[in-house]
Amino acid sequence: MRVSAVASMVWTRREQPALITKGVVMINLRANLRTTRAMGMTLVTAGLAVTAGACAMPSTGNVNTSADTTHTTAAITTTATATADAAATGSKAAKLGDSITLAGDRAGDKLTVTLVKVATSGVSATDGFSTPDAGKHYIAVQFRLTDSGTGAYSDDPYLEAKVLDAAGQSYDPEIMLTTTSAGQGLASTVNIAPGDTQLGYIVFQMPNGDAPARIQYSLDAGLGATAQWSLS
Repeated sequence: MRVSAVASMVWTRREQPALITKGVVMINLRANLRTTRAMGMTLVTAGLAVTAGACAMPSTGNVNTSADTTHTTAAITTTATATADAAATGSKAAKLGDSITLAGDRAGDKLTVTLVKVATSGVSATDGFSTPDAGKHYIAVQFRLTDSGTGAYSDDPYLEAKVLDAAGQSYDPEIMLTTTSAGQGLASTVNIAPGDTQLGYIVFQMPNGDAPARIQYSLDAGLGATAQWSLS
């Protein structure tokens, strides 16, 4: 028993430095692992922040302000007058009644957008309860969307249309208001086959005394190619 005890004590004393060394190594490995994980999380977080920032950045693509060379439909409006032949040349600045063709991100995506009508007064909701905010009024913009590409076109017009006043202040659509005294609104999601057309209004709110100076329509949920019409 004494020999065993002494042997055990000798073994323990001999092994203590090795055990201590192993313990230090394990502690260092764990510390390094924690550091590596922390650095990885930092890099992932930074990557997500960069990605989110890139998604939040507005499109830097060119805004198409030129009407198509051919124009088949004259605009009708109660608050502005459109010429019978609104697009004489491709370089002509787009006005009320003009058509602008935009190419989408996907191959074969092409949409011809026509600004048909802009109603800036006397527009009221027909749902029985919607009213403009205090100090504001509704305006209604009628678009004709024609799929001029080779594939079906599907998107949300309420993410793609925008009104700007003379100072450059932009206004987004009233997404919950699709029908007013001006007429039937566009659906919240349009699905258009090649060669087919959809017609409808999109409603906006603007401060009293303010009026639209430019109308924009951008493909791909507002991030793609942009058409612009001047109302002046």
